[in-house]
Amino acid sequence: MSAVSNPIDELLEQLTTTQKATDEVRAVERVVDYVTDPEQVVTNHRLLGVLGILVVLLLVEAAFNLALYLRRPDTIVVDRTAGGDRVVVMNNREYGLTDHVQFSPDHLTDGDKKYLASYFLKLYYGNNPDYRDRQLNEAINLMVASRGRELFNYLKQNRILEQQAAESWQAKWTEQQTSVDPADPFTVHVIGVQQLTRIINQRPFEETHQLNVTVKLARDELGRDERNLRTGYQVTWFGWDELKSATPPGDTAGIQTTPPSAAASAFQGQAKTAALAGTSNRPAN
Repeated sequence: MSAVSNPIDELLEQLTTTQKATDEVRAVERVVDYVTDPEQVVTNHRLLGVLGILVVLLLVEAAFNLALYLRRPDTIVVDRTAGGDRVVVMNNREYGLTDHVQFSPDHLTDGDKKYLASYFLKLYYGNNPDYRDRQLNEAINLMVASRGRELFNYLKQNRILEQQAAESWQAKWTEQQTSVDPADPFTVHVIGVQQLTRIINQRPFEETHQLNVTVKLARDELGRDERNLRTGYQVTWFGWDELKSATPPGDTAGIQTTPPSAAASAFQGQAKTAALAGTSNRPAN
């Protein structure tokens, strides 16, 4: 009986020994699985360091680009013409070069004021029926927001555009003289001639008005910007005096003779009758 049980015991002992060896091997393998390769750790640290450097460089570049975008231009190119100074290059961006240019540090000049006033009056008094609404919209955008809304409301309430369209107003504005008021550097005086043609009862009537226009400007908080034609100023108000009218008296008999510049008078709060009677329309400073 004992002879039979010994082989069985030996077999069980061998199986037990084999199982323990297998468990030990598996335990060793599990430990090896959880051990990190030191070289891999070093590589990961290096990659994280390089990534951090790249992130810092990207942030520095973004800050530098933002500073370049927000900074005021240190050098501009100015086109000097009879009508005023025209900025043609700013922040390395060209707006059309001509033969009369000047490189200088950026600072606002009387030429900027003259150019803005001249361009504004050209839009307002130069009436082209093909795109009159766009002319007035551009002129309003050159004004301080609150004053632009007042002018828009006046034109709308008094149906100025409808009247001009019904009478097919066509006007050419010719500037004769532009000057900055020596007593008020933000006031520009412009003398010009408006040649107006309109159709009344299928008959053309031509009128010529020589106007002395006063344009009051203000510094734009944005500096040189597209909304102010890169001049750095905005229009706050304008008024006019008529110096000469070359319209023959008999041509407008029985027709309302309100000149096209009446809107400017009403915009200042002046009575139309006073304006037409020749009363000075210069607003108080």
